[in-house]
Amino acid sequence: MPVVIATIGKTLWAIVPTEESDARKDGKDFMFTICSDECGIELKEALAQEKEIGEMLLSSDLNGL
Repeated sequence: MPVVIATIGKTLWAIVPTEESDARKDGKDFMFTICSDECGIELKEALAQEKEIGEMLLSSDLNGL
């Protein structure tokens, strides 16, 4: 499944575990394959930024109601 990470300007492919899988039961809705620890750190930081932006947008939408 393609996932757009706007903060780094890339689209990455995510693995989506089935609902019955141990990964999903452990709370892993998406999984990414990375090429190195450095890439993993960059991805983690970018996803944190994406989450923060999403929360700000959601908050502004709710405040506008």
